[in-house]
Amino acid sequence: CKECGKSFSEPSPFGPENFHQSYAVLNAIALELHNVRMTYKDIAHKYHVSDTIVRMYADSFIRAPRLTLPENLGIDEISSSMAKYGGSYLCVFVDNNHRTLNEILPNRSKVTLSKHFEMIPQSERDKVKYVTIDMWEPYRDVCKKYLRHCEIAVDPFHVIKHLTECFTRMRVGIMNQCVYDSPSYYLLKTWHKLLETDSFDLDNEPRYNSKFRQKMNYRDLY
Repeated sequence: CKECGKSFSEPSPFGPENFHQSYAVLNAIALELHNVRMTYKDIAHKYHVSDTIVRMYADSFIRAPRLTLPENLGIDEISSSMAKYGGSYLCVFVDNNHRTLNEILPNRSKVTLSKHFEMIPQSERDKVKYVTIDMWEPYRDVCKKYLRHCEIAVDPFHVIKHLTECFTRMRVGIMNQCVYDSPSYYLLKTWHKLLETDSFDLDNEPRYNSKFRQKMNYRDLY
């Protein structure tokens, strides 16, 4: 446009919106998608388009049927560049009993989770008996609202991770109160594994310790 200086593409009657390819090319791509031996990259190379175009076109009409909610549902997230709406995580549903993937949502926001559960019949939601989550508060709030008959628990991995992080912060805080390079500072910085391990053979074979200039075993250090 000579007045505003902006450029734009004229609508094409030969192809769908958001695609520069013609209906004929996209129809040929759709037919190729039936061939399980051809990858997106193979199809893109054959029709001289990017594999992103092939993926976008496949996603525009392929609708995988939704799996029913499992009795024992696990909700977690994974960091991904594919997350949408400003998020950096995809929300993942898993069947805890069978260790299988159930659903992937574009982000882990409370709004997205609520919309997903609202599309599921109440009778199906009521069959969920147990839900494991991490400490992300929206998970708990949404489960209480939409999964009325379930027991909610934080999964052991995140409990242990949280306790470990708290313990580490406490250890480092105490260590920083000690005189730098003192025996207490050295032990808290170098031998903290003796405090963090459930069981340890303290009476191991003594080895020379350069800090204390003598042979010591774990019991001596502990």
